[in-house]
Amino acid sequence: MLIPLVLANTTTLLKTDHILIYIIYIMQSLQFMMHEWTVLSHLWLLRQVKVGDPKDSSNMMGALISKEHLAKVAGYVELAREEGCSVLCGHGVETLDLPPHNKGGYFMRPTVITDVKDSSRLMQEEVFGPVTCIVPFTTEEEVSFCVNC
Repeated sequence: MLIPLVLANTTTLLKTDHILIYIIYIMQSLQFMMHEWTVLSHLWLLRQVKVGDPKDSSNMMGALISKEHLAKVAGYVELAREEGCSVLCGHGVETLDLPPHNKGGYFMRPTVITDVKDSSRLMQEEVFGPVTCIVPFTTEEEVSFCVNC
């Protein structure tokens, strides 16, 4: 039996003890409150991620690799908005407070997106950035198909 919450497509951040989830599938038949709790708890966790200079041990996530990479990942967030998805936190929603010496870096807050359709490029392509999509499912077959695509 499949557990109601499936975590898929994980990637490690700069520190090996932190993991960022790209896609979270939540069973639709869960009561509304459980779904909301899952989304809200994920938002709370990601808002605790301190972004900044990786030399500072209090930071959990550093910069993206280049200006072009930041633009690509930010482009996926803008695409999500264009497609009618909800961007709940992160890029374009919350400001990134960085010290002056990091202001020119390629930093981006972890971003959570919901209401993503299976046909979206966010679901079909690898974002390779701090973006999490939270997607409901109704059957085990449906989520197995999506995770294995």
